[in-house]
Amino acid sequence: MAIFTSVADSVFAETTIIDDGVQLKNPKPIREAFVVEALRGASKESLREFVKTPHARALVENEIISPDSLETLTKDTFNDRSIELMVCHMAHENGDDRWDELVRHRAEERRLLNELIRDYSDVAAPACNRFRGEFVDKYVPKEYQNV
Repeated sequence: MAIFTSVADSVFAETTIIDDGVQLKNPKPIREAFVVEALRGASKESLREFVKTPHARALVENEIISPDSLETLTKDTFNDRSIELMVCHMAHENGDDRWDELVRHRAEERRLLNELIRDYSDVAAPACNRFRGEFVDKYVPKEYQNV
């Protein structure tokens, strides 16, 4: 089963044009990120089931998601933030200087991200909708999507 129904569909999927003439130099990583994000909320059992489906094979065959990323979805550590949360809590409780440094860097990261969102969000929003429609809603069955 192929995702694209024609050569034109395949070529169209490789386009770098988003909306209103805005272009991405390399759309492949963001397409993959959208698919992985859509699957992020699925249970481990559902993800193990999904990677065996024709939908998953088609995503790999059409280079929308890499085989490595598809394999990562089934790892027990995928989307398991409990260790990260515990480590952060322990570092905070122990007064670890690296925790304070992490907090400072995260604050700076948030400030920069807010500036980027302010500058790019008007163009990014329609692009997100397009990518969701073309690569998530169309090719990832609803039962696997993080809704």
